[in-house]
Amino acid sequence: TRIELTKGSTEHVKIGREIGNIIIRNQTVSARHAEIYWPADKDVPQIQDVGSTSGTFIFFDEVEIVNNLIVEFGWFCQYIFKNLDRQQKSMDLHVFQFLSSDMESMIQKGKFYSIRVEKLFVLGYDKEAQFDNYVSLPDFKLSKISGAIMIKDDNKLVLEGRSGTNLKMRLSKTKERSAEFPVYK
Repeated sequence: TRIELTKGSTEHVKIGREIGNIIIRNQTVSARHAEIYWPADKDVPQIQDVGSTSGTFIFFDEVEIVNNLIVEFGWFCQYIFKNLDRQQKSMDLHVFQFLSSDMESMIQKGKFYSIRVEKLFVLGYDKEAQFDNYVSLPDFKLSKISGAIMIKDDNKLVLEGRSGTNLKMRLSKTKERSAEFPVYK
């Protein structure tokens, strides 16, 4: 299906399993899942999750870490950053096999790591690694260095993909409408 968007148009391209301009017949897609549109004040089209259950993800090379940021990389796990303390440059990283509709029970069941970033903190899969600034994540499909948390010049904590790892950011919690995000940069 080819649908053209025009900058400034009020038309929204709706994506869903049952309702929309683009129908995706897959159980992981909600009946109403996401919308793509191009506001007049933006340089590129925007995407917004409209309250799906399984979430809408966008690929990125680098993203600023904020509380409740949900990302996915590798094959089996999703990660939520919680309790971010910018002064201490610390956070908790919760790891889940898959997100369910009950995020709070997942947080209680999942593994979590307390992380303090001095300059660089590395994420990957290496059971033998014995470094203070490294977490071996429970996904054997990851490389030894799949991601890095670092402090940028403006004192932002940033997650960056490494070794060709595709990082994906979830736009919103389950069944919540997301903010709008660029479709591409």
